[in-house]
Amino acid sequence: MEELGKEVQEEAWKGEILSDIRRKESELRERVMYSEEELLEEIKKKWLEVLEEFNREDKIVFAYFRGAEATRVSFEDASVRIFFRGLDISFIEYVEDPKVKKFIEKVFQRVLGIRLSVNCALESKNWEPVREEEI
Repeated sequence: MEELGKEVQEEAWKGEILSDIRRKESELRERVMYSEEELLEEIKKKWLEVLEEFNREDKIVFAYFRGAEATRVSFEDASVRIFFRGLDISFIEYVEDPKVKKFIEKVFQRVLGIRLSVNCALESKNWEPVREEEI
């Protein structure tokens, strides 16, 4: 009986892993539609729509992003890192919450029409990413 339970758990676990792999592959295929520069331009064009979605659904996220500007995009593994100027440093800690991160990704997906795993980063004054020791 215990063996059957373990087999069911293993199958469920394998299914979750396979589902995650398929999702990441799908994100990579969708992302290929854009170069980093094209994706940055698309984000800039639709920024007001993104802000409206944030404002409608999460006032805290909206408050952090309303004075921010996307300055650079880089593709890293299966995620997209978006660099922002004008974000408060406390935002980085806030966005580490999985629920907040998922919400931000859903908004970008709705507005841009592609699924992205988004990592937000602060842009320092000299246009280089902020290093951990600066934080």
